[in-house]
Amino acid sequence: MAPDSETDAGRDVATDERTRTRRPQGLASTVVRYDGRPDRVTFHPDDPSPEERLTAWVSVDRDAVCDLAAMR
Repeated sequence: MAPDSETDAGRDVATDERTRTRRPQGLASTVVRYDGRPDRVTFHPDDPSPEERLTAWVSVDRDAVCDLAAMR
């Protein structure tokens, strides 16, 4: 069961499907360094459920990521 898109859009929360309770959701990142090709950064929930561990992440080349403090 997916969260309601109108009430949950843009909020920093996740819904636990088993209990339908709302919990704060933060992001973490992991950098994997490679020789001879671009390093990769993977963004993922900082405390993922078993399902999120498999599905809630995105990876990009390191040069596509900017320092948040520098952009403010």
